[in-house]
Amino acid sequence: MLTLVIKTASVVTLLITMIIGLGNEQIIDSNTGINDIRSEIGISTLEGKNIPTQMNYQGYLILTADTTPVTANLDMVFELFTTETGGSSFWSETYNDVPVENGIFNVILGSITPLDPDSFTGYPLWLQTTVEGEVLSPRKKIVTTAYSIRSLFADTADYVVNGAPDNDWNISGNVLYPSAQYGLAMFGNTLHGTFVQTHVNLGNNCITGASGQNYLYCTVGGGHNNTSSATYSTVGGGEDNNNSGSGATIAGGRNNQTSASYSAVGGGRDNIISETYSTIAGGYQNNISGEYSTIGGGRGNIASYFYTTVAGGYQNTSSGNRSTVGGGEGNTCYSAGATISGGYYNTCDSMYGAIGGGQYNHSANDYATIGGGGNNTASGDFSTLGGGQLNTCSNLYSTISGGFWNTSSGICSTIPGGYQVNVSGDYSFAFGIGSTANSFDVADDYDVVFGDGDVYQYQFGINREDPLYPVHVGTNTSNGNGAYLTTGGIWTNGCSRTFKENFTRPDPAKILELVKTLDVFRYNYKGEEGVYHISPVAEDFYELFKTGNDNRYLASLDVSGVALLAIQALVKENEEFLSFIDDINVDITELNTRIDNLTMENQQLNEHIDDLVSENQQLRSELEQMRADIELLKRLNNGE
Repeated sequence: MLTLVIKTASVVTLLITMIIGLGNEQIIDSNTGINDIRSEIGISTLEGKNIPTQMNYQGYLILTADTTPVTANLDMVFELFTTETGGSSFWSETYNDVPVENGIFNVILGSITPLDPDSFTGYPLWLQTTVEGEVLSPRKKIVTTAYSIRSLFADTADYVVNGAPDNDWNISGNVLYPSAQYGLAMFGNTLHGTFVQTHVNLGNNCITGASGQNYLYCTVGGGHNNTSSATYSTVGGGEDNNNSGSGATIAGGRNNQTSASYSAVGGGRDNIISETYSTIAGGYQNNISGEYSTIGGGRGNIASYFYTTVAGGYQNTSSGNRSTVGGGEGNTCYSAGATISGGYYNTCDSMYGAIGGGQYNHSANDYATIGGGGNNTASGDFSTLGGGQLNTCSNLYSTISGGFWNTSSGICSTIPGGYQVNVSGDYSFAFGIGSTANSFDVADDYDVVFGDGDVYQYQFGINREDPLYPVHVGTNTSNGNGAYLTTGGIWTNGCSRTFKENFTRPDPAKILELVKTLDVFRYNYKGEEGVYHISPVAEDFYELFKTGNDNRYLASLDVSGVALLAIQALVKENEEFLSFIDDINVDITELNTRIDNLTMENQQLNEHIDDLVSENQQLRSELEQMRADIELLKRLNNGE
């Protein structure tokens, strides 16, 4: 025996046979007043109408072994069931020697055993085909067209044509109104409550209201197995949705639930709202248990406190009053007013804290903010952390812009970036690169530090992109002229002739005279007790020399220039004095020569005087002798 299968699903259509009327007979229904010019549309009069109860059925048969299309005359049996499998058929029809050509066959179901229109009431039906005694599976579901047989009751129903008129519906203009407050439901649906609490229950196997209750104005717009069981509650469509909240709405989706008044589920699946005035726009397995809360979509998100919001994403939780999660995955806002815009497994348990994104970031104290990055922690009140990785702001108003493994633990301390930078001093600022073995630490208050000078030597540029020195300022006459601090610690000004104009030559002598009048003081700056300096004051210097553009400040270059001019004047005076001294020295030499000559002459005179003295002494001795001799003579003369 050949084994046969159906290659493709069959197309079931309704064969419509129209009987042409024999004239332009006009029929006016005395009960309804409907004017039906039947001949104009090619449909027979009521007496001649016969809508066929048959279906065209076409199939395609192939061999199971090699999928070869079958060509043969085969016996076939067709049966209708109310179940997809099992059960007993309620209609069957047998065909002998059905021609099959290249796999294709065609039969008119109902041509032997007429189809009963009462069987096509909207419930699912399945067609089973048996070929040469072999049942083909699966059974084929009867699709919409076959149910058009049911139109026989609409087009030929004598119970309408011959029935008594009623006033259940009224037409006003172009609008059809019920004549009283009736509930409206599709077949198979359930409406609970009295007629004055008007319900609208469309769709399939749906429920409005609740048993034993008279809820007002419940609505199911469509779908399958939906329930709207509270006053003013609405289910728009979808499947297995349950709305038990007063004034609440489920627009559609599947298996969504709300038990809270004035809540709304837009769609999605398995979403739940249990508190009032809350909204889930869509998504999957989202849950709201806080009043006035909102979930925009996503999956597995939770909003569990007043005014909380989760815009979307996956498994995010907003559990702080007025907290918000924008999206991402696994993010959690625990505290009031906290915000996480997105990212991955970020946590904000600080009041009014904020995390922009990134992953595994933690805002752990009030008003703390993290922009992004990974594994960052802001645990100081009002602290701010821009991004990077493994950074920590742990004190009041502390800030880290980015970088890696930095710690800002001083009040108002700041780290713009870098690596392994630790600022524990209050109000201090530091940037640079440390290491795990030797971190870059700033412990004092009010410090601004660029680099620690250990491994990396930093060059700080102001108004230039290529600093060449520890501090390098500007590139031209408008922004600093390239002044710099040398590695040896000497400040060097830009002083090239190419930077200057309007040259004049001050008179050094006049400058020297002005310097003589300039007061120079020893002093200390206010607030710098015990630290002394020696210089003129800027106002006096400006008054005498007119340098600079602010008389409160004194440029070292100007002081040096004035000092050089004064030195030049002193040098000139010194040269003149030295020339004068040279002249005096010549005169002194001449005088010394004359003195030497006079000394020699004096020495000669002294020697001559010595000789005269010696001669005088000799003469004195001789004179004394002569006087002694005279005296002796006198005595002798006197006879003594």
